[in-house]
Amino acid sequence: MEPGDLESQPKADEAMGSNQPQPSNSTVVNMKNPAHPQTRPYSKPVHDHIIWSLFNAFYLNACCLGFLALIFSIKARDSKGGNNTRRARKFASTARGLNIAATLFSVILLAAGVAYYLYVTVAHFTP
Repeated sequence: MEPGDLESQPKADEAMGSNQPQPSNSTVVNMKNPAHPQTRPYSKPVHDHIIWSLFNAFYLNACCLGFLALIFSIKARDSKGGNNTRRARKFASTARGLNIAATLFSVILLAAGVAYYLYVTVAHFTP
């Protein structure tokens, strides 16, 4: 093969014809997945309160409110993972209310128990 043979062959651009658009030198890759739409950038993140629910479920589980809060926290986390923010906010709000109720109810019961114990103990020591 001689050096002059390469020059006589038509280039790939010339073979396509002049009426076809020329390819660009850059490559654009769309990284968005159409199956999972992007959330709005100005929306607040959804807090699922899972740590608070775990604490209430294991330590302050008055009337099973801690377990209910844990269930709703898990539902909120699952909905958040599925990009359903409206449903996740609803479950997170319910979990937050149940966590508040469980914490307050448990603290009140604990304070009443300590007060009763002190009342009974002091009543026995006084003549």
